[in-house]
Amino acid sequence: MSSIQAYCWKSVFGILVAWGVLAQANFVLADIIPDSTLPIQSKVDTQNNITTISGGTQAGNNLMHSFQQFTIPSGSTAFFNNSPNIENIISRVTGNSISNIEGLIKANGAANLFLINPSGFIFGSNAKLEIGGSFVASTANGLKFANGTEFTTTSTNSAPLLTIGVPIGLQYGTNSGNIQLQESNLQVNSGKTLALVGGNVTVDKGQLTAEGGRIELGGLTRAGIVTLNTDATGNIFSLNYPTGVERGDLSVAGALARVSSDGGGSISVNARNLNISQGGVLAAGFKPEVGLVGAVAGDVNVDVTDNTTLSGRSVIATVINSKATGNAGNINLKTGTLNLLTGSQLFSTTSGFGNGGNINVNVRSEAVFDSAGLAASTSGIINSVDETGVGKGGNVTLDAGSVTIRNGAQLNLLTNGKGNAGSITINARDTVNVDGSNAGASGILTSVSDKGIGQGGDISITTGLLSVTNGAQLNALSKNQGSAGNVTILARNGLKLDGENQKNGAASAIFTTIDQTGVGSGGKINISTDSLTITKGAGLYTLTNGKGNSGDITVEANGDIFMDGVNSQGGVSGLYTSVTSNGVGNAGQIKISTRSLTITGGAELNTLTKGQGSAGDVFINASNTISFDGINKNGGASGIYTTVDENAVGNGGNIQIETGSLFITGGSGLFTLTKSQGNGGNVNINARNIVSLDGINQNSGSSGIFSSVERTENSLGVGKGGDIKITANSVLLSRGAGLYAVTKGEGDAGNININGREQVSLDGVNSLTGGATGIFSTVEAQGVGNGKEIQINTRKFSVTNGATVSSTSAGNGAAGNIIVDADSIRLNRGILSSDTVKEEGNINLRSTDLVLRNRSQISTNATGNNVIGGNIDINTEVLAGFENSNITANSIDFRGGNVKINTQGIYGIRFRDIASPFVSSITATGANSQLNGNVVITTPDVDATSSLIELPTNLVDASNQISNACTPGTRQFDNTFIATGRSGLPISPTEPLQDQSISTAWVRFNQTKPENSTTVKINQPSLVAAAPTIIEASSWIADKSGNIELVAPVSQTPQQLHSVSCHALIR
Repeated sequence: MSSIQAYCWKSVFGILVAWGVLAQANFVLADIIPDSTLPIQSKVDTQNNITTISGGTQAGNNLMHSFQQFTIPSGSTAFFNNSPNIENIISRVTGNSISNIEGLIKANGAANLFLINPSGFIFGSNAKLEIGGSFVASTANGLKFANGTEFTTTSTNSAPLLTIGVPIGLQYGTNSGNIQLQESNLQVNSGKTLALVGGNVTVDKGQLTAEGGRIELGGLTRAGIVTLNTDATGNIFSLNYPTGVERGDLSVAGALARVSSDGGGSISVNARNLNISQGGVLAAGFKPEVGLVGAVAGDVNVDVTDNTTLSGRSVIATVINSKATGNAGNINLKTGTLNLLTGSQLFSTTSGFGNGGNINVNVRSEAVFDSAGLAASTSGIINSVDETGVGKGGNVTLDAGSVTIRNGAQLNLLTNGKGNAGSITINARDTVNVDGSNAGASGILTSVSDKGIGQGGDISITTGLLSVTNGAQLNALSKNQGSAGNVTILARNGLKLDGENQKNGAASAIFTTIDQTGVGSGGKINISTDSLTITKGAGLYTLTNGKGNSGDITVEANGDIFMDGVNSQGGVSGLYTSVTSNGVGNAGQIKISTRSLTITGGAELNTLTKGQGSAGDVFINASNTISFDGINKNGGASGIYTTVDENAVGNGGNIQIETGSLFITGGSGLFTLTKSQGNGGNVNINARNIVSLDGINQNSGSSGIFSSVERTENSLGVGKGGDIKITANSVLLSRGAGLYAVTKGEGDAGNININGREQVSLDGVNSLTGGATGIFSTVEAQGVGNGKEIQINTRKFSVTNGATVSSTSAGNGAAGNIIVDADSIRLNRGILSSDTVKEEGNINLRSTDLVLRNRSQISTNATGNNVIGGNIDINTEVLAGFENSNITANSIDFRGGNVKINTQGIYGIRFRDIASPFVSSITATGANSQLNGNVVITTPDVDATSSLIELPTNLVDASNQISNACTPGTRQFDNTFIATGRSGLPISPTEPLQDQSISTAWVRFNQTKPENSTTVKINQPSLVAAAPTIIEASSWIADKSGNIELVAPVSQTPQQLHSVSCHALIR
């Protein structure tokens, strides 16, 4: 962000001391002709180019003159020879001719002089005033007095009353003339008023001066009354203009109007249109080396109904000059539209001892600040404490329908001296557009310079839509002793940041910064909006290059947030809080609340420490979705980064995400890294629905979540890696995506904890390199530290098509444990491994069913001297392994680990001394047979033979069991007996029971232990009670109620039943 350009307040005061050109006198007689409308006529006497005006009608302390014509040629003097007791000389011109004033106007004493000519005035380059009181030139029709009396140019027959008091108003008709100043230099005494009240008023070059007094410029073009007021001393006139009456235009071209003095002094402008051009200046304040403590300079008040335009390095200013003492006045500007062009400014500063003034701008429609066409200057609003100044800078308030700041224009509040910078408040009903650059970036800036001591000011913007584009910037900066200000934005319809400065590649951005020499806290960025879009390298930044914490970034968006891409210089779109390499302090937090967050094209959220201090945390709450996708042209992945960078001392920030669903695709990711001295941050994700990680980028970088203790050629990470925790309904990883907790430096890797209420699914490999989808806890080869736990809790857990869950150590530290608790575990060409070269990691699985298919692996293998294979503990109701799937706890160079399996049933996989490439195996082999591990398989199997009895060999002849009394043809034959089903009764009593089962002997497994085999213990506890003995029915009886019961003999030998009658059976 550029500071004020070469054109600043010093240029203004160069103009102030350089004004004043006197033309050579032309000795022409004055043309002043009295009329005969007053009771006591005015008298005119001309001697040696001096026209003395005497006589006139006196009313109290007022002296009336009336002229048919009033013109003063160059070199001539009009001398009002009034008595000392006269307070007001009131002169009217009734002759319908313009008054040309090229000479000197004089009066005696401290009398105020009113010149009224409805036809107009032209003041030439030699026009001068030499009067003791105030001067009012007006094209009104007349004056009104407090008692209702009027002194007009139209009703000249009405004599004024002798008791009239102070005039209270200028009465305008319908055709007011104009007032023109052509290189004129008009000045009144200190504390007096210089008023030019048209019609239209044009000030072309020249100078108007009322030190410590008041300059009034304005006019009416329709009938109305402009009210005259005096101050408490009765000396300074101020004017009030009627509402609803069309005003005249005011043009100030290359002219200076100033009221600077040792206090007081104000300027008032009332017009329909105001045009200040060619270096024109309206200035109030204190001159050098004057003033008193507590003194206050006057204000500059501009009230324009239509358009106000300043161009060509023109200025409206309030200034406390060098070594002056007192507070500057305010600039109050009210207009329909405002255009500050080609280096023009509203300007307030203190170079002495006192506070700068406030600048208050109210624009009904559009305010435009544009530096185009003048490369060396900055258009805008400037409010400063200068290098020699001691005091507070004033505030800037801008209310408008819309605001445009472009082509290097700026709103700039700064302190170069001792005192706080002011604050900027913008309220724009529709839009605020900050765009482009010229000599510097367009922007809004509050700052403490490298020589300043004080607090930077705040920036506050309330609008419908805010756009910061093409390298424009908002910046709250401190380069010395003092905190930077805050930036607060309320954009109801949206905030857009886009693009870069076409000249130097600087990004469009919003900053709060503690610079390298700064000491103080960085300001906060607070944004409330409907939507936020950040593209083409634009960003939000809170930075500390010096001593102090950087500020937080808080974004609340009712709708969506979108970030994408880089600019031509490689600048990455995003949100950044950082401590740079020279910084001492903590980076701020990033807090986002939105409906949906989408980050693509390598954009990022980044909290970073390169100095002495911790990186900030990142908090995201997105009610619908969060999506990260792709990389930028630099190869940087879209994502969230919290980093302890090289040579830094501090901890990485945490990442906390609350959302409906989270999608990480195209090689994007979440990254918590420590490359120096400090712990990495944690990642905590809570999603109502889905967390999905998918695919890789074109550089083979995996989509993922990464927690890493780094090691590079230039740095060594010393600290613990952060934990990764995910809670969601479903957690889905596919096509090479992964979760990574890694240590390459000195420190333990982080834990990975996944809670998937419905499912956790890992599937496939990436399409470029074949790298596995997976969950990885890794101690790299040069790493010194332990891998930590991978813990998964879900209803359904699947690892398929080459996906992997891996906790490995290739360095100096133990591999982490893998713990899975799921209703169902499915591995189909999937891998669960906790392999190590240092210390073992274990695998614990708890499930209802565990199925391995298609060369799936569960392994805790070890390599290296004295490195034991890890343990595998499986608790499941059903364990099935098919198609060459294996469970291994092997050690190549030392003792194998232990495998413990508790299951209701095991199918397709069994213990083997040595794994076979053709069948599914359970192994725990060591370097040799004496170092084999233990495999313990516990199943609640029941001996099926324990409930069986030997059937009798001689069958019962069923024909002998039927009573002869039941032969066909008897009376009892009317009754029937019906047998259904195959539950032990024959279809016909004369036929034996038919059974299709095949009797075979039990096969018992040979449990003889092979020589030198691994110890295998298969526990078969009596968990199931033996079923009661079932004996085949061989006869039946009838009880006392006539019910039939099927019975078998007590002994194993057949017995003959007693005969019973059919009557007994059917009764």
